[in-house]
Amino acid sequence: MEATTVYHTYLGTADGAGVIGGTGLTPQTISMWTRLGNIVAYLDGKEIPADKLDEYRIGLVISSKGESGSTCNLTPAVLSQMKAKGWQEHADGIYTFRDSIAKFKASGDTFFRFYSDPDSDRVSTCTLRPRLYNTLDEWDSDGEVDETWDKQAIPLWNTGCFDDKGLDVGKVIGTTRVCGGPSHAYAPTTRCDELTLGQEDEDPRAR
Repeated sequence: MEATTVYHTYLGTADGAGVIGGTGLTPQTISMWTRLGNIVAYLDGKEIPADKLDEYRIGLVISSKGESGSTCNLTPAVLSQMKAKGWQEHADGIYTFRDSIAKFKASGDTFFRFYSDPDSDRVSTCTLRPRLYNTLDEWDSDGEVDETWDKQAIPLWNTGCFDDKGLDVGKVIGTTRVCGGPSHAYAPTTRCDELTLGQEDEDPRAR
């Protein structure tokens, strides 16, 4: 398949109360979009016909985590919209959605919006991890087991690791090649803060 993930942060105004050219947003707001397309699967080296493939279900998972002392949560409005579409809150900061491949092929775009609440140092980082699961059976409530698909998570972000010569120096963890350490450590991380640029007591005539 083709997977695209877009992260969007916002430039704050001078007083930090809003964002440039924005309404109702703050510098601590993070928007994210995921898009899934061109979904194809193979069995014994042969492509599964689209009419058969569309019956299978896949799962999209989004996890958010702020650094110690900070939060990184979906905004209430977006969370309400997601739940209305069938998203479930599996655990704190982990949201799951499972549907047929036909539905993903018909509408593969998903929108998320998060708000990061900095702690006392007024700075925080927010790590967002969108992943695709072939199955979410471990979270099923009906007790049925579908062993058709592998349960390995597919990260929807670039996990390559290259040196200054362009050589891949990563290592394989599970089925994913990363720079080393747990794969989630290299998920995209954004910084949100309430700091102003420059020193407040700086004399502009000294420039």
